[in-house]
Amino acid sequence: MGQNKKELLLGQIDKINEVISTLSENFSQEDITNH
Repeated sequence: MGQNKKELLLGQIDKINEVISTLSENFSQEDITNH
């Protein structure tokens, strides 16, 4: 049971990391166009 929870957490962390990387890519692109 604990194993399943760990896998779910890891899956969520992967998704969050993907979102963060897309967000930071968008921000850096905006910074380039603003400056």
